[in-house]
Amino acid sequence: LCVGLFATGMNFLKSGLQTVLGSQQPNQAPSGAETVELLVERVTSSTLLEDRRDACRALKALSKKYRIEVGIGMNAMLQVLENDRTDCEIIGYCLDTLCHVTSPEQFEEEEDNPNVTANIGEQFTEIFIKNSDNVCLVLACLEEYDFRVRWAAIKLLTNLLANRPKEIQEIVLVSPMGVSKMMDLLIDSREVIRNDALLLMIQLTKGNGNIQKIVAFENAFDRLLDVIKEEGCSDGGIVVEDCLILMLNLLKNNPSNQQFFKEGSYIQRLAPMLELSTDQDQAGMSPQKVSNLHCMLQVVRALVCPSNPQQALQQQLAHQEAKVRELSGALEQSQSSNAQLQDQNILLKAQLQAAADLRQQTLSSSASSPLHLLPAQGDHQQEVLEKRLSMLSLEQQTDRAKLAYYESENSRLLGELDQLRTRVSVAEGKANESGTELDKLRKDQEDLLELLTDQESKMQRYRMELKRVTGQSFDEDDDVDDELQAIEANDGEGKDAPSMANSSNHPGGFVC
Repeated sequence: LCVGLFATGMNFLKSGLQTVLGSQQPNQAPSGAETVELLVERVTSSTLLEDRRDACRALKALSKKYRIEVGIGMNAMLQVLENDRTDCEIIGYCLDTLCHVTSPEQFEEEEDNPNVTANIGEQFTEIFIKNSDNVCLVLACLEEYDFRVRWAAIKLLTNLLANRPKEIQEIVLVSPMGVSKMMDLLIDSREVIRNDALLLMIQLTKGNGNIQKIVAFENAFDRLLDVIKEEGCSDGGIVVEDCLILMLNLLKNNPSNQQFFKEGSYIQRLAPMLELSTDQDQAGMSPQKVSNLHCMLQVVRALVCPSNPQQALQQQLAHQEAKVRELSGALEQSQSSNAQLQDQNILLKAQLQAAADLRQQTLSSSASSPLHLLPAQGDHQQEVLEKRLSMLSLEQQTDRAKLAYYESENSRLLGELDQLRTRVSVAEGKANESGTELDKLRKDQEDLLELLTDQESKMQRYRMELKRVTGQSFDEDDDVDDELQAIEANDGEGKDAPSMANSSNHPGGFVC
C-alpha cells in the first residue's frame, strides 16, 4: 500500500511539472537557435539581475558555435551594457560575447556550419557601428579598472578596428576623451592589459594624421620609451617591437610629430637602442632581436629622411650619427643578420649620406649671410648665433602649427555656438508667437465680456419698460429710478413715440 501511494504521488508530481514546463517528447532536445532565442528573451525580459547574468554567461558559451544566432540578439547585449554598468561580471560576459561575434577569424566550432562566411565578423561590425553610441559605450568601459571588463573592451575595440578602421577612427575622434582613455591603458600595471593596448593603438594610428598628433601630445613617446627600457631595449621581447611599430606610425610622414620628438629630447633616449656588442655578434642574434633592430632602423630612417624639412632635427641627429654609423657597420660585418636587416641597413646608410650632403649644401649656401662677415676669431659666436636662429625659426613653425590647430578648434566651437544661438532664437520666436496669440485671445475675451455686460443692461431696461407699460409691479431688487431715467432719456430722443401714441388710442391699453 505504501509503495502504491508513493508511485501515485510521483506520477502526480510529474504531471504537475509537465503542466508548468510544457510536455516534451522523449529524446527531443531544443535546437541551438531555440536555446539562443530563449536566452536572449531572458536577458531582455527578466527583472532579476542574477537571471540576466546567467543568460549572458550561457550566450557567451554559445557565441562561438552559434555566432549568427547570437549576433541577431546583439541589441540585448547593448541593453545590458547601458543599464547594468555597475555589475562588472555581466558587463564582462556581454563584451566577450560581442568580441566573439565581431571576430575577424573563424572559430573551430563553426567550421562545419555552411552558413558562416569568411566576413561574418565584418558584417556584424557594420551592424554594430551603425549607431556610434555603441562604440562610445565600449569606450566608457575602458574606465573600469576591473580586469574582465577592461581586457574584454580592448579586444572588442581591436576587432572593430580590424574590420572597419576608418569608421572607428572617425568615431573615436569625435568621442570626448576617446584617445585619452586608450592612452591611459599604456600605464596599466598589468602586462596583459598594456600589451593588448599597444596592439590596439597600432591599429588606431594607422593612416590617420589627426589621431597620430593627438596620441603624440598625450605623452606617447615618454610611455613607449619607458616600456622599451623596462623590457631591455633591443634585447627585449615582442613588446619592444610593438612599441617601435607604434612609434614608427607616429613619426612616419608626420613632420609635426617629428618636430615634437626633437623638442622633447627623445633622440638622446634612443641611444641605448643603437648599441650592438661584439659578444652578441659572435654568439649570433636571436630572431626577436633582429626584428627589434629592423624596426629601430625604420624609426631612424623616418627621422633622417633627406626630404625632412626640419633641419634642426637633422642637426640633432648628426650628434647621434656616429652611433648610427657604428651600428650600421656592425650590422654590415655581422654574419647573423638576415636579408631584411641588411636591406634596411643599406637604405639607412644611403639616407645618412644624403642627409650629410644636404647639411653641407645648407652650410655652403649660408656662407654669404651677414653672420659670416664677422671676424675669424668670432667663429664660436657665429655658430651660436646660427643655432639660435635655427631654433627661433623652428619655434616659430611650432607656434604657427599650434596657432592653426587652436584656430581650427576655435572655429569649430564658434560654429557650435552659432548653432546653439540659432536654436535659442527659434525657441524664443516660437515663445513670442505663443505670447502674441495669448494676448489676442485675452483681448477677444475682454471684448466678449464687455459686449455681454452691455446686452445684459439693455435686457434689464427692456424688462423694466415692459413692466411700466403693462402696469406690473416692480420687484424689490429692481432699480426703478435708474431704469426710468434711462427710459425717459430714450423717450426724449423719440425712439418710443409711436408706441406711446398707439397705447393712448387703444382701448385695451398699450400694444406691444
